[in-house]
Amino acid sequence: MRNVVKKTYFLIFLMLLMTTSLYSMGLRSFVALPVEEDGTVVRFLYENTKDANTDTLSTSLAYGLSSNQTLLLGMPYRLSPSGTDRQGDVSVLYRHIVWQKDSFSGTKRLGLLGGVIVPTDNERDAAVQAGFVYTYFKDKNELDVDILYQEGL
Repeated sequence: MRNVVKKTYFLIFLMLLMTTSLYSMGLRSFVALPVEEDGTVVRFLYENTKDANTDTLSTSLAYGLSSNQTLLLGMPYRLSPSGTDRQGDVSVLYRHIVWQKDSFSGTKRLGLLGGVIVPTDNERDAAVQAGFVYTYFKDKNELDVDILYQEGL
């Protein structure tokens, strides 16, 4: 058990050292959310950024392909300021749980992530994404760590 935790920490450290740029999807992307087979979760997120004076509404969808496979879709839409190019790029992400240990008081699981960014405007480039998400849940406490590497095409 301790070897798995040590290997996980080592993998995180190794990824941080070997990459030139890392992008973490905030927990608002809910990549750690467990979704049962044929289950669906839809989530809306409103963001107000005072520095840039923008309001954004993000729509996220999670669909459970199986008990350990989930498809995650996300798309932001800029509400203000008005103008063109208000729709953000579509994010399509696949999560596969490769390790899970459940106990009476909680769970631990590790999932691999892979996906693409599909541009909604001809001036933006597509990108591929790869990474992992680790969840530690015990009693009322939860820790979710997700690291996602993104490379433009």
